[in-house]
Amino acid sequence: MTESKNTQMITLLVLAIIGRAVLKLFPLPSVEPIIPLAVLAGITLGMDAGIIVGAGGFFLSNFLVPGGQGFWTIWQAMGAGLAGLLPAITGQTKKIEEISSEYYLGMTLAGIFLFEILINIQYGDFLVFPFSAIHLISGAIISYFIYLIAKK
Repeated sequence: MTESKNTQMITLLVLAIIGRAVLKLFPLPSVEPIIPLAVLAGITLGMDAGIIVGAGGFFLSNFLVPGGQGFWTIWQAMGAGLAGLLPAITGQTKKIEEISSEYYLGMTLAGIFLFEILINIQYGDFLVFPFSAIHLISGAIISYFIYLIAKK
């Protein structure tokens, strides 16, 4: 990975950490920007960046949010890392100008869906209402705004 890509990856990682910490100041469960940013990293910077932004985002942000570190951290990191990996294994790395909002939204929702299954399967569930629904809806909204900002 080049120095420029490393800088971009670190920027996305820091945005993910700070974004989750700031959003946790509001009483909104399951609202976080980590997976949309991990998917963006996976699409534009490649597999390793997607995994690092996703897994690193949850691991590091857990130091800043209520609940902190716990047995759930590894599951969160694996789920978000998988979400960042998903777009990289489904196609070539692309520039932001080359991807459509539908593709980015689809990859984000697929990543959140995989994350939710991985988190909830240990409790015997696939999706947990309303938290999984909130996560999917808020992830779609967050990815829309990230897409608009990144395209500028």
